[in-house]
Amino acid sequence: GRKETGKNVQVLIDFFMAGKDAGLLPEDLHLVIGGGGSFTDLLRPQAVGRPDIIDLPRLSEREKHQAMKHSLAVVQPSLNESFSIVIMEAWLLGTAVMVHSQCAVTRDHVVRSGGGLYFSGEDDFIGATQFLISDPEARRELAEAGFQYVKTRYAWDAVLDRFDSVVGELLAA
Repeated sequence: GRKETGKNVQVLIDFFMAGKDAGLLPEDLHLVIGGGGSFTDLLRPQAVGRPDIIDLPRLSEREKHQAMKHSLAVVQPSLNESFSIVIMEAWLLGTAVMVHSQCAVTRDHVVRSGGGLYFSGEDDFIGATQFLISDPEARRELAEAGFQYVKTRYAWDAVLDRFDSVVGELLAA
């Protein structure tokens, strides 16, 4: 991904820092952000050098998947997604997701799949994070629901079946 305001990464940083600074999130919790761009582009200089916020450069696919697989959750704070491949990747890797409630597309994926949580503000973000930390079984169930959603809805066979159905309906009309 990219560290830019269009992806709403600055909001993620703000919510995380607020939760940590208020003592509402565990000391050993880290926010790991990988991708092009820098925190200074996000106008968040206070995030630079914090030991609990890890700023990684653009990662290889292997590195990205390793980071996602070992995460508490993959957070997609963007308000303007048309699909969000990163959410699908997270679910296929067995990781739950958190999305911003104001992005209809990602919220719909989460609601339809049962594969994650959505947040609308700082309190929601902190509460969702606390829930995922405190209930590993629920976190695993969310990830599994997301995995099943991707497999049943976006695997090639499922896509081709829907395509064939649409073509069949058009030819029959």
